[in-house]
Amino acid sequence: MQLIIGSQVKLIDGTIEKIFPYGEVLSLLSKFKNICTDIKWNVNVPARDKCQIIKNQATINIKNFQARDFQQACIDKFTRTTLTGYIYAPTGSGKTNIAAYLIAKRNIRTLFIVPKYDLVKQTKKRFQDILDIDPSMIGELSSSKKEFGAPILITTWQSLNNEATLQRVKEDKYSQIICDEMHKASASVYYDVVSSIPAMYKHGLTATPYRNNIKNEQKLYDLVGEERASVDIIDLYKNGFLVQPNIRFKNTNYKIDIEQEYLRTLDFNIKLGMLKKNIDKSKKRKEFILNDIKNSLKFERNKFKSNQSVVLVNTLELGQTLKEELSSSYNVLYIDASTKAKQRNEIFSDLTENKITDYVLIGTSKLLGEGTDIPSIKNVFCASPAYPPFEDTARLQQIIGRAMRPFKNKNSANIIIYNDETTGWINKKKNEVLDIVINNVKPIIN
Repeated sequence: MQLIIGSQVKLIDGTIEKIFPYGEVLSLLSKFKNICTDIKWNVNVPARDKCQIIKNQATINIKNFQARDFQQACIDKFTRTTLTGYIYAPTGSGKTNIAAYLIAKRNIRTLFIVPKYDLVKQTKKRFQDILDIDPSMIGELSSSKKEFGAPILITTWQSLNNEATLQRVKEDKYSQIICDEMHKASASVYYDVVSSIPAMYKHGLTATPYRNNIKNEQKLYDLVGEERASVDIIDLYKNGFLVQPNIRFKNTNYKIDIEQEYLRTLDFNIKLGMLKKNIDKSKKRKEFILNDIKNSLKFERNKFKSNQSVVLVNTLELGQTLKEELSSSYNVLYIDASTKAKQRNEIFSDLTENKITDYVLIGTSKLLGEGTDIPSIKNVFCASPAYPPFEDTARLQQIIGRAMRPFKNKNSANIIIYNDETTGWINKKKNEVLDIVINNVKPIIN
């Protein structure tokens, strides 16, 4: 019996061959190590000892941002023989730092994959701040830069979704792949790209490991294996690394009925699009939400002399309505799909660096998702449904996470979810998602 380890794992028993996903490599090694006559690596998998970043050195030195105890505890779980596994770390626990410490510990060529372009440069800078190596050894692969061959290469799965680019990355031989926000890996293209790259170590980082779908969750395990380490969010609250969120559900008295007669024969995505528009067009619902947001912002202004709030919408129409209604009284920053990337990045940069201290930021949860790091946010208003089929577990947890970053004189993080009446499978799915998120985030519920 032979076990050949490559981008997948092949078990050969006589004339019978069986292929297993790489995520199962550790369990297969444990199960068959005593009966396999031959266990070997595929020739395409780069050997660890030939992939050192700093030659003749066991680890890379850390120059800044020494690991906190909970971060170090995660890294300690990953030894030389830990070929797969992911780290569950809540938003704000420093996942990027944890990745840098793991790279430093192993000192091997690493491909680091982030979910979107904005995070490439952000991650590159953080790695350069932490790792005591020549900055040029940390490269990026994007539409504007193609630093092929860098010992540490940061890219997106979109950039790798090109046959020539992917082949070049394979030729550059990376011994370790780390997928940031790996819940995105359940997307078919992401999965196919990462699973095709032969690397000895494949790991993931995520604040939201659940995808509301058993099949999707299985794809995560197939890609990087099971959870190896986690950060306890309660400890982060107790030690002031995060602000425990306060979630308030406010009933709109609007009923979402996906089984309406005129919707029954439509394609699901068309049906969903029509529902989104109808929800946000409801005059009573819109008035209720607008008045509630106005009252909340007024209370905040009177109490603290300023606002640090985000309003999330699903449709352009509702976003523009809120912008028009609030702009005369508040410093409204509005972002939608038509906002130029440069302008959007400038807004995020000014907010992150606290150059803008009084604001109401309006945008979609997609635009304000991963990579939006604005510690000053105190209030998040979910003006559109924040649950399936409109949002998933990951998105809802990210929405909550927007307000959990610690900041000077910040004592509260308020998430206001405008709760519509739901029935049938939507109601069931909504409750499932809320249960998962509440279990993960452990918020205060009002």
